[in-house]
Amino acid sequence: MEPEPIAAHRLTYASDGIRSLGLDPKSCTGRTHREIASDAAIDAEKWHDHSTALARRQIFRDLVYTCKIGERAEQSVCVSGRPVFDASGQFRGYRGTARDVTEKIAAERSLHEAMRAAEKANIAKSNFLANVNHELRTPLNSILGFSEMLALGTAGKLAPRVKDYVGVIHKSASHLLEVISDVLDFARFEAGKVELQDEEFQPSSIINTCIEMVSANAQARSLKLAIETSDNRLPTLRGDKRRLRQVLLNLLSNAIKFTEPGGAVVVRTRYTADGNFAFQVQDNGPGMTGPEISIALERFGQVDAGLERRYAGTGLGLPLASSLIELHGGSLHIESEKGRGTTVTATVPAERVLDEVSLTAPSMREVASLESVA
Repeated sequence: MEPEPIAAHRLTYASDGIRSLGLDPKSCTGRTHREIASDAAIDAEKWHDHSTALARRQIFRDLVYTCKIGERAEQSVCVSGRPVFDASGQFRGYRGTARDVTEKIAAERSLHEAMRAAEKANIAKSNFLANVNHELRTPLNSILGFSEMLALGTAGKLAPRVKDYVGVIHKSASHLLEVISDVLDFARFEAGKVELQDEEFQPSSIINTCIEMVSANAQARSLKLAIETSDNRLPTLRGDKRRLRQVLLNLLSNAIKFTEPGGAVVVRTRYTADGNFAFQVQDNGPGMTGPEISIALERFGQVDAGLERRYAGTGLGLPLASSLIELHGGSLHIESEKGRGTTVTATVPAERVLDEVSLTAPSMREVASLESVA
């Protein structure tokens, strides 16, 4: 059925209640909604759909348009209608209602404008943080380098108290650099400035580097640190080696930080049934509940968030690791039980696993303790 012309659906009656909308019943009769509207030329698609519904004798609901009569301010009107048929089934027209939605529409517009402004501000913030990367890291690296030289006696022997002060400076600068790195990396994600630099590499190169970087901290906390692999020959992976190393390093740092002295941390590799390759970090620390896992995966989320927090950090380690592994098409999964430790699995998708390895009995080697790992 071809849509009927707009003139075929003119108003024949309007109650006095329409005056509350700023409309005069007499001025409305003989006109269509489209002729009353002041936005008819703006949203042609809306009015075409309305005309089609009328031609098909369909119910229409919540048709919103603006109108302006005389000197009154422009108002928003919402109309709904249903077709009326006589006893013989002959179509007689439409009967409907109208209500003033001016304040509602104005509030929605204000909300959308506020959301757009907030989004622009957030993008500007992220761009700013991403762009100050060099300006923040360069002076910190200088502080770290020169404080380390002083501590090692390169510039001459220091008095014991001065050496202690230099150690505090170096330790504080190292912590500040970690915080800044996490915040800037996450800002780069939000600004859409993180791109993968794919290359082929062996997972063992990532594991060994990360173990070297955290082993001193593990020993200082009297933790047992071990590597467990499912085969002596691991597959070749394709991905951003630096970013995947960052994932594993964040997971290891978290596990070491939250595991009590005398505990154990194990790095494990395994294959999933669908051909994916996974890095796992398991600890026997305090563990987390389901709600605490959700908090830990939120940006800046801190399970231990009170003023007397025991553990330092930005709360970006796990969210950043999750974002980096998802950028590779993989996923991050946490299994934990309060009082029984935590296992975090970072899965690399099968399309990034370049060769397959037959599964054999697992082998384990310890790297940070002379004691065996249970």
